[in-house]
Amino acid sequence: CGRQAIDGDTAQVGPQIAEKLHLPQVTYAADIQKDGDTITVKRMLEDGYMTIKVKTPCLITCIKELN
Repeated sequence: CGRQAIDGDTAQVGPQIAEKLHLPQVTYAADIQKDGDTITVKRMLEDGYMTIKVKTPCLITCIKELN
């Protein structure tokens, strides 16, 4: 999913989809690496980055720096 919508600018769509599908989620992904059924995500924070591992299937919201 994208980071947020332009109408409300609330970044709710991705997390709501993950909740409805009962999937783990990672938001604000700046880099994604896949290794088997595990994904390592570099996640943007206000003051830096966090690296997190999550098993697939999962839902990821991405920031423009990912591309």
